[in-house]
Amino acid sequence: QFIRKQVIEALLQKGAYFAQLGQQEQGIASYGLTIYDDVIRRCGTEVSFKRFIAEALSQKAGLLFHLDRQEEALSLCDEIIQKFQNEQIPTLKRQVVGALVCKGDALDWLDREAEALPVCDEVIRRFGNETDIELKREVAKALYRKGYALFSLKRYKEALSVFDSFINTYGNTEELSLKRKTASALLLKGNSLSWLDRFSEARHACNEVIRRFGNETDSDLKESVEQARENKKKFGG
Repeated sequence: QFIRKQVIEALLQKGAYFAQLGQQEQGIASYGLTIYDDVIRRCGTEVSFKRFIAEALSQKAGLLFHLDRQEEALSLCDEIIQKFQNEQIPTLKRQVVGALVCKGDALDWLDREAEALPVCDEVIRRFGNETDIELKREVAKALYRKGYALFSLKRYKEALSVFDSFINTYGNTEELSLKRKTASALLLKGNSLSWLDRFSEARHACNEVIRRFGNETDSDLKESVEQARENKKKFGG
């Protein structure tokens, strides 16, 4: 069984490699999908192989998402959630929360924002008090996604509340991915305020982006700062 597990771990690494390449090349992606199917077949139904099955399903769902095969990704996410939703092992909990976040992203991609909202709420409800750093990252993604979905649905007052919650909770982090989302949340907050004719507050949100991230060298953050400057002019500043 030890050797079998080593083979499966090697296949998962191989699958991840081809998945990364496959985001640009359809043929390579198809091969990556077959690797994950092979992992699942080799694992069978043995309890000791649960984490490998969950990882293979999760990576396959992520690859399908990047290939714009959103409906198939949704189906796999639902399978992961159903299979492992009651698991308390941290590695399996991470796969469940990852599947929920992926499901929310896929629904948003399909312009089904109203369906994405309860998915985001489930992530926040079930994992909001977790101390595991990876689970906390996924909760942050879900909170941001909830605000974005509300904004897309033109529910601006509700979106503002969510963006404020995100900024207050994660706005002082040094983690780059969360800094990028904080900048985006502030931009969306400004846009929400402008739709509510609260232009002074909208300009303040733009100023916050500039103040917080004006000296950053990351290209995404620099783009957010430039967008904030443009938005500020539109809002009368």
